Amino acid sequence: MRTISNLFPFRRTEDSDGPAFNRDASLTVTHSGRWGRPDAYQNACESRKWYFTDRLKSVESYALKILTGRYDRYEIDDFYACTIVVPNLTLIKDAQSLVEDIFKIIEKKPGDTIYYRPTEFNFDGIRYYCSLKESVVQKSDNGLKFEVQIKTFLEHAWSVATHDFSYKGKELSWSKERLSAQIKAILDNADMTILEMDNISKSQPLNKRNPKYDIIVKTIEFVESKFGKQHNIALPEDMKRLAREIDRVLKTSKVKLCELEILLDEETKLERGYKTTNLSIYSIVLVALFNQATAKFVAGLTPKPKRNFPSIIIPEETRLYDELKDENLEGVTFLEHIS
Repeated sequence: MRTISNLFPFRRTEDSDGPAFNRDASLTVTHSGRWGRPDAYQNACESRKWYFTDRLKSVESYALKILTGRYDRYEIDDFYACTIVVPNLTLIKDAQSLVEDIFKIIEKKPGDTIYYRPTEFNFDGIRYYCSLKESVVQKSDNGLKFEVQIKTFLEHAWSVATHDFSYKGKELSWSKERLSAQIKAILDNADMTILEMDNISKSQPLNKRNPKYDIIVKTIEFVESKFGKQHNIALPEDMKRLAREIDRVLKTSKVKLCELEILLDEETKLERGYKTTNLSIYSIVLVALFNQATAKFVAGLTPKPKRNFPSIIIPEETRLYDELKDENLEGVTFLEHIS
């Protein structure tokens, strides 16, 4: 029978079946194959704009876990552990699919049935206990189990911020653990609110209108329809920023969105406008305003911008500098190309 004393000083002999530790008293885990390297998991997460972190259990932590008596001899389930952090609950299933595709799943917690009371807010994040698939595992790995946690950013923030006084640490405090649970309840509610944001935002108390937002929404719809769908022009990822800048130029020029549509159609008849292939959407709008509504456009750039109202940016790609350089324009900044 193997006793607790056999665990000290935590060094494995060649014929023992315990875990191997290196000189830094950290568990040595060696993998092979594409999914046998932690950096492969990290790259898979980063390509999805998720956060990945991992760790090897220390000798001290390993010993204390063995002392609980909950494990069979040397075999604990989180020598190596990693955490995948996704922005919100909508992406949890995607992260689960990634883990289930990469690893051989031994157990998943929590299961479909939970036993804590609804008034309790302890750690209950998704944990997979896994091993490497046979296609990538070395004989020396001997089916080593490890843990993969999946959390939202809010869950991860809570676990990091409260770790020392709610999970491990030197001090035991009922009040701090109580506060930690209260914080988790708040963040759980925030996660659920984000998950159901589309539905909640349509509820009567929140479903209000704001004229400034309505204009930007209409501008986004205009750009998506005219530039994107009708003329197959690539749209930027940040449509809100583009719409705000177009709206600002239109306000400065005292041109309405419906009038811009007419100006762009006239430009297109002249083989410009929507047929332009070497300018950004923003620059196409500037050129259309200059060519089709010159007086309004120049008049809008003449006065000095009001406080907290930045000047209009005109990129070099528009080639409007030569046309406007002799004008006394205080409301414009020409952006030169940087090679």
